[in-house]
Amino acid sequence: MPNSIKSDIINFNVGGKRFSTSQQTLLSIPDTFFRALLNGSLDTQRAETGAIFIDRDPKLFSLILNYLRTRDLPSSDNVDWLALKNEAEFYGVTCLSRKLSLCEEAYYGACGSVTLIRCQQSWLAVATHDAVRLYRLKEAAGWQPVWQSQPGAFPDRLHRLALSGRLSGASARDHRLLGVASSGGDHRVLLFAVPETAAGGGVGSGGVDDTTTGSGSDAAAAPAAAVSAAPPRELKSPGPVDDLLFVSNQLVAVSRRAGALGVLHHATGSWQLQAIGAPVTSLDIAGSEFLLLGCANGQICHIDMEKLPMRLKDNDLLVTELYRDPSQEAVTSLSVYLTPKTSLSGGKWLEIAYGTASGLVRVIVQHPETPGHAPQLFQTFSVHRRPVEHVSLSERHLISVCSELGHVRSWQVTRFRGMISTQPGSTPLASFHVLHFSCSPGRHPGPHGEKDDLQIFVQQV
Repeated sequence: MPNSIKSDIINFNVGGKRFSTSQQTLLSIPDTFFRALLNGSLDTQRAETGAIFIDRDPKLFSLILNYLRTRDLPSSDNVDWLALKNEAEFYGVTCLSRKLSLCEEAYYGACGSVTLIRCQQSWLAVATHDAVRLYRLKEAAGWQPVWQSQPGAFPDRLHRLALSGRLSGASARDHRLLGVASSGGDHRVLLFAVPETAAGGGVGSGGVDDTTTGSGSDAAAAPAAAVSAAPPRELKSPGPVDDLLFVSNQLVAVSRRAGALGVLHHATGSWQLQAIGAPVTSLDIAGSEFLLLGCANGQICHIDMEKLPMRLKDNDLLVTELYRDPSQEAVTSLSVYLTPKTSLSGGKWLEIAYGTASGLVRVIVQHPETPGHAPQLFQTFSVHRRPVEHVSLSERHLISVCSELGHVRSWQVTRFRGMISTQPGSTPLASFHVLHFSCSPGRHPGPHGEKDDLQIFVQQV
């Protein structure tokens, strides 16, 4: 039987890559491959440097080793969950294997599993791993299929989905735009157009392609869920697409890590890429016109998506700094509340709640008398110890969720004549946890629903 290993620092050579860790880390979970290796129950092969050689994937080994150190799962981006689960089983890390079994089910699902849903009025977009279908609600017949993507249109797993409202054009019938982003490395956004009165259709560089929609008897003979024949318009994103949404019917693709976004101007059809200057860590929509972005440097900026103003000197999209966190902490979540008839250019009252990387929740307001000045810090809540992932500010409530086991805090907001007030101040309501296993993009526990309506949390176990 081989001799046991007694050194405190253990060196590995996994697939040609060197790793070093402590014996305490390797023994932190009982009955694993590493425990058997260290107590001499398994034969060991040594590399030329004397490190223990393991002929396995070094990238997956680094994820296993990180789990032993932190008990945290890796980010879902570019992780092969099935391969990682197989490695966890090989190394005997049973607790990780069980968690990854949940992740595999949630991320990959069964055949035909729905991964993304977007709804806009009476239209519903549903995405599986490799296809998108559109449904329309009709009073007499309920939800009816009206369109589906071509087979093989998405070689990579669908990652983001966005659906616009009804659009009209001088040379095209009323239609809706559908934006789709895949998880591949080419950072493409595919844009489809679906006419309101026909099934099928695609967007080319010139707008809606009417040749695929049929007319007369051909249109009447089209199936209820026709497959679009024309290719979609391809848009190049500045980086991996983390958020895809329509704001004032302009398509916006945000690459958070790259600190950049792409904006499609619906009226002109032009696709413009714009750098923000810092990684984007959060966003929210104010009304239906303004896009607010929270950045890693503590900056909150906004873009008028209805006017899309351009700077005269370089024709860049005008991105205006609205506020900067006093501690310059990353703004990890954003929520905007506009009182009736309020706008960013002037009006009654603007309220923004945001969370920071250290766990602070701040509320800033813009007075109606000073619409040209930056918002002022109104309240700060120090109730979290981890980054605030989600925050929601409404007429009656303020809700925050941090990354520590889905910790939720809520307050009842005090208002005087519709404006937020500190007398007597916000009243704490509840503190609880919503445990969830978030392993796929866009999945979070909440709060979901209209801000002034019932708030719903979804627990995935």
